[in-house]
Amino acid sequence: MRERIEREIDRDARVITSGFVHEVIAAALAYLQQTSLAARCPDPVALFDELDAITGKFRSFHRRLNDSRINRRGDRGEREGAELLPPAVRPFAHHGKYLGAFPTFEAFAHACLDPGRPEEWAGYVDLTQAGLDLHISGRFWTVDADGLTHAFAVDRYGGPGGPGGRAGARRARPLWSRSSRSRDNDWLELVASGEAPPLPSRAPERALALLRASGCDAATIDEMMPRYAGRYVQAGHHAWYHLRRAGVPGWLLRRVELELVAGDWSRIGALAWVDDPEGGVHVFAITDPLASARRR
Repeated sequence: MRERIEREIDRDARVITSGFVHEVIAAALAYLQQTSLAARCPDPVALFDELDAITGKFRSFHRRLNDSRINRRGDRGEREGAELLPPAVRPFAHHGKYLGAFPTFEAFAHACLDPGRPEEWAGYVDLTQAGLDLHISGRFWTVDADGLTHAFAVDRYGGPGGPGGRAGARRARPLWSRSSRSRDNDWLELVASGEAPPLPSRAPERALALLRASGCDAATIDEMMPRYAGRYVQAGHHAWYHLRRAGVPGWLLRRVELELVAGDWSRIGALAWVDDPEGGVHVFAITDPLASARRR
């Protein structure tokens, strides 16, 4: 009993610590870059405030995970079907419905986020950080045993528990699919709000002038201008809005390498843009890069 409780506490602590350290390092690197490139040093108080906010957020996550873990421990005697689970994880059956064993933590995140994983975008997700978000959110609980990551869907989201398997996880719908949505599906917004990038502005005359200046012929210009999407700070911001409209939640988009996505969409001919010497890029949405994924 004591060993099991210690393992549960240790697992939650590792997940919280990993998520916290990642966000602190990301914030520190961003300010380091600003310090080295900006004309003047950024306000250190802003950095202090950001780190305080990260610390407060993860204190809240830690407290919430701890409370939930204690509450689930009180229900451990009511779990049916625990004898069908792998021996190494039977003591943890009270956490919820067993989803299965995964070869890596990233494979667990992959199965939960999108079993189909359309390569048009999902190949750019930081699956490690997405998996941490899934655990921190309280919807899933994970533990490593026998060289595998075992995952449970916590009951308050997953319903009555019972043994499952990886095949079932692969057949599951993406977490953001319309058929999966309910009033409880905003749980991950608490983990990462996924702030939207700046909205694009409309400057078609400027875009037209830049296309002409770049040497585009009249036929190309006539083809591109009806597909003008707007002027963005960077092309990756168009990818953010396109994926958001497709239903990908904002918290997950924080874990996507958006500039790489935009670059690949450009290489397959779905997206084009022209740099503006006055700042930003003018984007043209040639085709829907997710069309093949939606047909599957």
